[in-house]
Amino acid sequence: GWMENSMGRAWQAIEGSEMLLAPDQLTRLFSKLLAPFGEDHPFSCIPAALTQGTGRPPAGWPFIANTSEALYNSFVDPSSVPKSKKRKTGGGGNKGWKAANQEQDVVGALLEAEAAAGLQ
Repeated sequence: GWMENSMGRAWQAIEGSEMLLAPDQLTRLFSKLLAPFGEDHPFSCIPAALTQGTGRPPAGWPFIANTSEALYNSFVDPSSVPKSKKRKTGGGGNKGWKAANQEQDVVGALLEAEAAAGLQ
């Protein structure tokens, strides 16, 4: 996703990335990108077209911290990453995955918009 692509490049390019790209630092960075001028300012680094129907994700959006932790772990220990990237669909009454998939869909839309705008 958008976080994985950018931080994967940074992890390889930055000396001391284990310390500089720790989960708390990644969470701080991407949280700031959601609302770089504060929660009261309407600007976001997320294209408005992607958040028109849902609005900007809220401060403290759990997806950011969860993904930051998972990315860090995958960079430190690549063998910890599952070989298959199949997404769960939320079947079987597991509503938590349905919410996670909706977050992933927003992130996927962000990636597509970045690519279309030539930002990747």
